[in-house]
Amino acid sequence: MNLLDRIKSISTILKPGFILMIPVFFGCETSDDIGIQYDLASDANVKFVELNISSSNIYVDSLRTDGENAILVGNYNDEIGGEISAEGYFALSYLGGPLPRAQEFLENDTLPDGSIVKVLVTPEDTLELDSIRITFEASSSIANSENALQDFQVFQLQDSLISSAIYLSSLRANTSNSIGSYSMEINTRQDTIFRLSATSEFSNSFFELLSEIARDSTRTIRSEVFQSFGLVPSSGSNSISNLDLVSDTSRLLIYSSPIDSGMRDSTYVTSFRFNSKNYSYLDRSKTNFSALADGSEVTLPEGIAMLDPLYGISPRISIAELINFIEENDRIIINNASLSFEISEQFSRDTLENFYSFFYKNNNFNAPGLINDPFSNLIMSDDSFLTGQVSPSISFINDEESALLVDATLFFQTLYNDYIAQSETSDVLIREVIDNQTQISLIDFILLSLRNVTIERSTFNGDGVRLRIYYTEVDQ
Repeated sequence: MNLLDRIKSISTILKPGFILMIPVFFGCETSDDIGIQYDLASDANVKFVELNISSSNIYVDSLRTDGENAILVGNYNDEIGGEISAEGYFALSYLGGPLPRAQEFLENDTLPDGSIVKVLVTPEDTLELDSIRITFEASSSIANSENALQDFQVFQLQDSLISSAIYLSSLRANTSNSIGSYSMEINTRQDTIFRLSATSEFSNSFFELLSEIARDSTRTIRSEVFQSFGLVPSSGSNSISNLDLVSDTSRLLIYSSPIDSGMRDSTYVTSFRFNSKNYSYLDRSKTNFSALADGSEVTLPEGIAMLDPLYGISPRISIAELINFIEENDRIIINNASLSFEISEQFSRDTLENFYSFFYKNNNFNAPGLINDPFSNLIMSDDSFLTGQVSPSISFINDEESALLVDATLFFQTLYNDYIAQSETSDVLIREVIDNQTQISLIDFILLSLRNVTIERSTFNGDGVRLRIYYTEVDQ
């Protein structure tokens, strides 16, 4: 029977406390070769194998895009993915600065009979509105040429974003009135600041709202929930920008002046920031993958593997060769193991350097497993197994910037230990259940970006994915 036709099962005990053999050379001095963590001149019978790992690509329909303090806006036409559009939504909160009037207060008043009573005093506005400006700072932008049009409108949303809700990239928010627009040809490598003026209608109503809050003793500006905003690109926009909402530059600024004519030479600034709830909606209806169902295989040119959160493409990495290696070596210690992904220059954008490696089990992956059960859902770092702390193994770029690497020595050692060879009476590979814990069927890994709100991507040579293992054979 073909190896991939069989079920590869691993128990859910991929976690600290069950490491049966710690690599004897782990942590020793290294040579210059990637992943070697011991002296090759030692007397140990150290062997090396480099497994060519097959890869494919799958379509991930929707992921969380909230809580990353960044949003995407604009349109883009990719040579592989086709046309895509992004809208960004965000809430705002008060940062600092004066309000139009002081809060109502009680003061003593003397009646004609001489008695003293408390009266409520409602101050008049002491400031008048000059203008409202909105500024965004982009961390990066992409287009088909260095100069492109960035064109979007700012809308108020019909429903404010809920801080405790989870927002996926497939959810489009409903907008109401437009409060401003930005349209400018930008240099995607140099232009990072987008400034616009709010409409007079919105500016006046928002300034009046601040006046109402100020005079109401039951409301406070810092706890007020304001109507959320959305950025929607026009049809003419041909670039997508990644806007940094926590930048000191990304602000809504209210400029006001004293009503007192004797102080007209003074200008006050009241600022609001955008680092409350936010998320991005991705319209993939015109992409080349729009007809695919979630989890469908994607065929890309040149046999490449691609990690592109913008278009929902993730590499799927087979472990068939690893299983063969395990079955051929029944008593070894893995001294060092790392995955290497050779970067391709074809179809390149800014390189996405950091990704998780999720288990692709039962034809799916468990994204929430990063939080609630990481040891049964991801490749974990060596520190995780040594300390019991949750620390997934995150990819990083090598010194030559030619490959992305995932260090996973103790993960693969533990996986090796947890694997039981096929019994004589069954063609199903099983792992005995310990402490009545359930088994999981593990076939492949899927790579997912640490940041789902990104216009970066990584492209790997189809035959450039390798698992490099240094190991020592143990006497029977």
